[in-house]
Amino acid sequence: MPLLVILLATNVLGQSSNPDKWIGTWKLNKGKSSARAPESATTTIEAIPGGIRVVSDSTDRAGITSHTEYSAKFGGRAVPVQGVVPATVAVKRINEKTFEVVIESQGTRTVSRNEISADGKTRKVTQTFTLDIGEFIGNNMTVLVYDKEP
Repeated sequence: MPLLVILLATNVLGQSSNPDKWIGTWKLNKGKSSARAPESATTTIEAIPGGIRVVSDSTDRAGITSHTEYSAKFGGRAVPVQGVVPATVAVKRINEKTFEVVIESQGTRTVSRNEISADGKTRKVTQTFTLDIGEFIGNNMTVLVYDKEP
């Protein structure tokens, strides 16, 4: 009987562990990202009940640093982003390897599709920028590639 209890407890604990491969710390791979990518960036994604908490630090090509944070529920309402004024963010889970982030700030809208590789070691973020009047003319897309930290 004790063995059965241990096996059930292990199975339940295993099922409760987070299956989302995007949870963790990610470092920008500048060499694999678009030319518009920042000079460096680190993003930590944590699970919260029904959503994610995201903390990002980056440095642009001019050496200006930024720090942003937000906690949002999947499919929930837009919430404020700390560190960028004024901005809101909403997140949507697509499947276990994909989620989408929509940031709105001062008449611009950025949709970031986050896709995790099959091995869970790479996160590709495809960002599309739009204005209130419609999409930009020309190249309005940036691709950021992040490697998962061990």
